Amino acid sequence: MEKEEKNKYSVAWFSLSECIARGEREKALGVFRLLSHSLTDKALAHQLKGDIYSLFHDHKQATQEYVSAAQLYQQQDKLQSACAVYEHIVYKNPESLEYSFSLLLLYYKQNIMSRTRSELARIASKLIKKESFSLVCTLIKDTRDKPYSNALYCDIIFTLHEQCASNDYITMCMYVMLDEFISSDDQLRLQHFVTQLEAIDKNLYKKACVYINMD
Repeated sequence: MEKEEKNKYSVAWFSLSECIARGEREKALGVFRLLSHSLTDKALAHQLKGDIYSLFHDHKQATQEYVSAAQLYQQQDKLQSACAVYEHIVYKNPESLEYSFSLLLLYYKQNIMSRTRSELARIASKLIKKESFSLVCTLIKDTRDKPYSNALYCDIIFTLHEQCASNDYITMCMYVMLDEFISSDDQLRLQHFVTQLEAIDKNLYKKACVYINMD
């Protein structure tokens, strides 16, 4: 009986590949819908469905399935799998900062610093080009209570500084960061952040001290 079941699924997977090869999208999705009931990993099921949509050049539906897969992988604490999926999403949607932010935070969670810095540099160049202050504010506010927020904030300031963002833009970002530390009433992390600012830019450090009345 078990052997018959395995043979049945093997035939179904072969049928799916045949449908894809013939360009029969709806039939392929129908076959996969039946096959997906045998998949215990729902994240993998979404990822495979995303692959099918991608093969039929439906990138919008593919992205939705990939995002669902990545979110489920995170819930399962399979962060490497989530990273791999988000890397693919970012590759296919290079202009989307939303997905880049998600990938960046996954890198921070896993302390993958080389990828963190390269992704942050890519994000920073887009933020500067778009002059999008609201997006960086969202990133700052959403990560205030994360254990890696100090490192992230300093890296944002350093990267914006390195990519020659305007002083006003960097200063505004810094003030939002300071406000988040002040509102969380975490003096230790605030002092640590301000001390790190001194190593990045002494003028920023002075502005920060004035802003929080440390002058």
